[in-house]
Amino acid sequence: MYQQIEQFEKGTPATGERSEASMQAEKRIQQANDLPRYQAQGDGSYQRHFTDRQGRDVTLRVEGNDAQGLAKVEGEQRLHSQHGIRLRAVDTAEAQTPPAYHGKGEMGRANLTLEIDRSADGAVVDRRLRLNDIQVNDNYRSRGIGGELLTEAERIGRQHQAREIYGNLVADAGQEAQVRRFYQEHGYQLRSGSGGEEVYNTLRSDDSDGASLRQAVTW
Repeated sequence: MYQQIEQFEKGTPATGERSEASMQAEKRIQQANDLPRYQAQGDGSYQRHFTDRQGRDVTLRVEGNDAQGLAKVEGEQRLHSQHGIRLRAVDTAEAQTPPAYHGKGEMGRANLTLEIDRSADGAVVDRRLRLNDIQVNDNYRSRGIGGELLTEAERIGRQHQAREIYGNLVADAGQEAQVRRFYQEHGYQLRSGSGGEEVYNTLRSDDSDGASLRQAVTW
């Protein structure tokens, strides 16, 4: 890691020679002080920790947002490309307590799809992040888990310069008003879509460079 940083610094031109784009990227990094620290895993995934409203340590794991998979979808020449990304929130202490099994301590999850549209000549004309679903297990509701999953999804959307994050409004019977309120409290709006009512939020890309670069340095 230190060697990578050293090589980066050696390859950085003097201040007087730096381009405007380079200086703007550095400015975005400095402004991104609210970005959490991530821990890279050996399988290409990464994770961070946060504390829920009951003081429990939670591990939020991101799968599918790795360089290899994304390079493949970015290099495609299709008019429409898709790439799946998964988020999992787990009670850290419970997941580490024997016996271990798949899904132990899972508090919530979200499944995303990065969508890239291209023109006939291959130029990218639009990027959106689809929120396929977001779920919080009954025993862990009202503890801020859903908000953290939504925040992480938005951060991923900004990292990929997505225009918006959107998805179908899905709720269990009798929970429609509660689900609407959840999204509206997080700045989302409602609209009619091809599959019914949709929620969406326009993503600002101000910190996208800072997000991706700071992630690389923190790892």
